[in-house]
Amino acid sequence: MGPSTVTAVPEAGETEPKNRLSMGDRARRIMLLRQAADLFGTARAADALGIERRSFRAKLEAARGVTPGDLNATADALDRHAAAAAAHAAAIRDTLEGRKDAA
Repeated sequence: MGPSTVTAVPEAGETEPKNRLSMGDRARRIMLLRQAADLFGTARAADALGIERRSFRAKLEAARGVTPGDLNATADALDRHAAAAAAHAAAIRDTLEGRKDAA
């Protein structure tokens, strides 16, 4: 068990305790998801997770958990968005290089 997990008491009928994320780890996941939404929009972030914006907001408000799968899907979507943005920036620069009067 790592420093970021807290051992919970086993529930009735269970023999092993569950490992749960610490409050700090849950907050970090929410912060990472919020930053992704700030970078490429709430609608895109929700689409990346295959959920509605209302459900996405619930994740940001800690009403629903942020899973490793949520973070992986968001990171993949951010990678695609970043690649598209970089390609567009290159196209802008290519256009400017072809113009002698570009400011």
